Amino acid sequence: MKLFVKHISNLLAITAAILLIVIIISTVLINSNTGKKIITKFITNNVSEAIGYEVKINQLDIFLPIIFTAGKVTLADENGDFAYLNNLTINILPSPLFFRKVSIWSINADEIKFIRKPLESNKDNDDKENVNDTSTISVGIENFKFDKVILGKELTTLTEDISLYISGDLDYNVLLKIIDLNANTNLINDSNKLPKDLQLTTRARYNLKQNSVVLKNFTIETASLSSKITANGKFAKDEIAGEVSYDSKVLEKLLAKQIPEIASNSSGIIKLSGNLEKIIVNYVGDLSFKSSYDHLYNFPDLKITSDFIIANQVITGKLNMQQGLIKANGGFSWQNGLFNLQNFTANAPGFSKKANLSFNPETKIITGKVDFTSKDSEALTEFLPFILKGDMQLQVNYTTNQKQQQKVTVTGNVKRLASKYVSFGNMDINLNINDLWQYKIAKSEINIQKLEYDGMRLKKIQLTAKPAGRGVNLLFNFTKHAPYSMDLEIDSFINPYLGDNITAKIKKISGTLNGLEVKNSVPITLNADNGYIVQTGDINIGSGQVNLESSFKNNNINSTVIFTKLPRKILPLLLPASLKQLSLSGKIELNGNLRSPHLYSNIAIENLLVDKIFKNVNGTIITDITKDNLKLDINIVNKNDKLLQIFTNIPIRFSLSPFTFSISKNRGINANLEIPQSFNLLNIIPVPASHRIHGSLQGSMALTGTINLPNFNGKLTLNNGFYEYERYGLKLKNITADIIGKGRKINLPKVILQDIFKNELTANGQLTLGHNLSLVMDLSSNKFQPINNPYLHGVINTNIQITANNKSAKITGDIKLGPLEIKIPDNFQRKIPSVNVVKVINRQDKEKNKKAAIIYPILLDIKAEADKKVYIRGRGVDSLLKGKLTITGDVSDPNILGELKSVRGTFQEFGKLLKVATGIITFNGKITPSPYLNIRSIYKYDSETSIILTLSGFILDLDIDISSDPEMAEDEALSILLFGEKTDNISSFQAVQLAGSLARLSGKGGGFDPFGTSRKILGVDEIKFKNDPEKDNQTSVGVGKHLTNKVYFEIEQGVQGEAGAKATIEVELTPKISIEAINEEDDNSIGINWRFDY
Repeated sequence: MKLFVKHISNLLAITAAILLIVIIISTVLINSNTGKKIITKFITNNVSEAIGYEVKINQLDIFLPIIFTAGKVTLADENGDFAYLNNLTINILPSPLFFRKVSIWSINADEIKFIRKPLESNKDNDDKENVNDTSTISVGIENFKFDKVILGKELTTLTEDISLYISGDLDYNVLLKIIDLNANTNLINDSNKLPKDLQLTTRARYNLKQNSVVLKNFTIETASLSSKITANGKFAKDEIAGEVSYDSKVLEKLLAKQIPEIASNSSGIIKLSGNLEKIIVNYVGDLSFKSSYDHLYNFPDLKITSDFIIANQVITGKLNMQQGLIKANGGFSWQNGLFNLQNFTANAPGFSKKANLSFNPETKIITGKVDFTSKDSEALTEFLPFILKGDMQLQVNYTTNQKQQQKVTVTGNVKRLASKYVSFGNMDINLNINDLWQYKIAKSEINIQKLEYDGMRLKKIQLTAKPAGRGVNLLFNFTKHAPYSMDLEIDSFINPYLGDNITAKIKKISGTLNGLEVKNSVPITLNADNGYIVQTGDINIGSGQVNLESSFKNNNINSTVIFTKLPRKILPLLLPASLKQLSLSGKIELNGNLRSPHLYSNIAIENLLVDKIFKNVNGTIITDITKDNLKLDINIVNKNDKLLQIFTNIPIRFSLSPFTFSISKNRGINANLEIPQSFNLLNIIPVPASHRIHGSLQGSMALTGTINLPNFNGKLTLNNGFYEYERYGLKLKNITADIIGKGRKINLPKVILQDIFKNELTANGQLTLGHNLSLVMDLSSNKFQPINNPYLHGVINTNIQITANNKSAKITGDIKLGPLEIKIPDNFQRKIPSVNVVKVINRQDKEKNKKAAIIYPILLDIKAEADKKVYIRGRGVDSLLKGKLTITGDVSDPNILGELKSVRGTFQEFGKLLKVATGIITFNGKITPSPYLNIRSIYKYDSETSIILTLSGFILDLDIDISSDPEMAEDEALSILLFGEKTDNISSFQAVQLAGSLARLSGKGGGFDPFGTSRKILGVDEIKFKNDPEKDNQTSVGVGKHLTNKVYFEIEQGVQGEAGAKATIEVELTPKISIEAINEEDDNSIGINWRFDY
């Protein structure tokens, strides 16, 4: 830059001096060709000598008062031309001080191009200048304007020229050798590298004597990228003192199309000090980045500080960063063409990373090592919110091979990874890459166990890669359990390298798919080169075969799938299990281009055994879909008797890219359904797993008109309908209904559903279809018991109404509960706070996903009342409940609000049968985690001491707690509850029992519990070991059971042979009075116990 300024200053000084001479003689020679040549030669020689480069001037003209023009000015060094100016105009302003100062009104040029960097000139005009010469003139340029300044590719090292518009003013004091420059620069060409609205503003002073630059204001600004850089300061050989600040949204602007709803900003300050021999740099900056992908990756605000020194072409410094929970720091340097990262560490709770790396930008070679460890780290979840928990330990080594190619090795292990999308128990990684930039892989292995993805569970995936010429051999092993089991090994070859067409070949498939043996007859091939070609040959699946041929190029697709005798097991989710003898044969063809495809299929169905009446049922399904029409023809016959025919002709819009499939609402539609004989049609309807449905239909229905104005005509009758949802124990049978179509309306005059006890729910309603959809349906039942499972069974009485329109449906009404039993699950769950956090995160994300997935809301507004014989039982609780609930929200994810309170009941725990003092079941939203249980029982030890047992928590995560009044240690309170004695007075056997009970109470009672196991085997409530207070060596064991809430029976037997047996029965008359009868070998007694407070 300084070399360029020096040459400009010399050019201005010499040009000014020459102009004085030229002006004097120009009036004589102005109209003479000979004169022009003389003047041109004179100026050329003097300017060339002044700047040290060869100058060529073509088409020089001089006009009065003082205007110089040149068609072209060329600058050259020993290697040839390095710059030129086209159509240069210099307009000098006449002045009385002309001999002291040359005032140039304007300098204009249509085009200036700097082709390359010139060789350094040996000319030093400073030796020729007399700085004490007071007659030396100064030069001032009022304004200069260069319409097009081109910076050539060789000069900028970019792939394209940069074109600028530059204007401003300049003043050069020859005596002081100072240039004051004000300039404005705008980008004018369509550059792929720079924004079109780039603007530069320069206010600077160049002191050629001191060899220094003072930036008063230097600004780079672009509105399209919302970015601004400003700089100021002094830059000289012996002193540097400056500051650069920036504020930019460049990431937000550049990534707006790729990342929706992006919001990003970066800002910072760079302070410079020192001198040219040693530049000291201090940097402070920050970066924020948010987008709609925050659920996939999050970028917490990044803060950076750095101090480094630039000296002798070497950079050394330190870098500190903080982003969210992670703090990082380390050293870096630039030396001998290498960028080095030294002992760079990043740390957070449960997270650590360490890197020592060296990078050569010229060869793109990285050497060094990165270690990464994370254990259930919140820091990792902060960056990758979809990761919920997991342990990771990875090491990445960067080296070079003998051919100086980038070699990378990744080894490590990931355990217990749980995320919102995929989870697995363990993954071992051994990845080796021989040439990173050419994607050349070496022998590698990745093993994954217990993987879960989108409801699919794979027991094991093993990937083995081996180099094979220009390709890689890959060996996959998949193991998956039911409901869609898989045990496959796939031996394949792929060539994915740059510069080659992608080719892949599956050499061998072996194993089973849902119990069916799978084997390919020939290698499956894929070739991709501006399109693809796939050929599978015959793939044997069980007793059937599949063959696929497909090609795609220039937006044209041509695909055919032919299959024969494919068993039902290949499509278990689409075909009910009841059709286990079914097989499919036929072909599917897809042709045409992406915007106008043609899909045709002809499928034959064999052995469609839907019920016991029709035993030779077969069918065909023919589909013909074009870009604007869908034809569907389904026929099912029993021998030659027609059972079902469906024919449709529907106007549609269909394309593959962009994918579109919709029914035209205002074009004519024609559909017809005929079921001449009653047969079990519902049995062939696909339903989700654990659902079962069947029922016989008969009748016909025709549809004409349009989707917005349909016309139905016909009647269908349903008999012997059945529906079961095994997971919830929901079972409905003997379903009957008449479905009558007339005009726009579908009428359901009477629908009857029975539970397994033949109690009925009846319904009737009307559905109006078309542009304005409406539905009104009423349902009522009495003593209806639709649900019977281990956790819920009983009677509901309903009075429900369903209404619907185009936008949503609503279910309103009242439900009476009872008799009904709610069962508490028996399993214990240990308290793990971190797991609770994970559950909350999961639930919040499920809320978002469900809201996004609800296309047609079905809203609930139902009042439920439990006013008779509603019980909650399990975990020792047996209690009668009463209360009211409100059910709201969407039917796919309802909210239940309200409380059910205990009227009376018992709580049996640790061998004691206690009365429920208070019991509340609180419903406060979704099931699960709601409802919340809080059941409290009190054991009165004496008039001053009470032991309180509390069972509380969410229904699937209950905890039992023991407390006392007055407060005492937990083991002391439990000892009183179990034995009626404090810990100091219990036997060794009782101490063992107490330890087991304490372990169970702490939530760690999953181990062996001999007393609990014995109680369950014997079917008793208590097992007691007692010492005779008068005889230390006399021990007895007793077992007791609560026969009813108020009757307790106990048998006691001495351990030693001489001890006798004793039986006791206690009947509670009131909470304070009981009768006790004792039967021993030598004595019988009866007494009244009276407990009172004093």
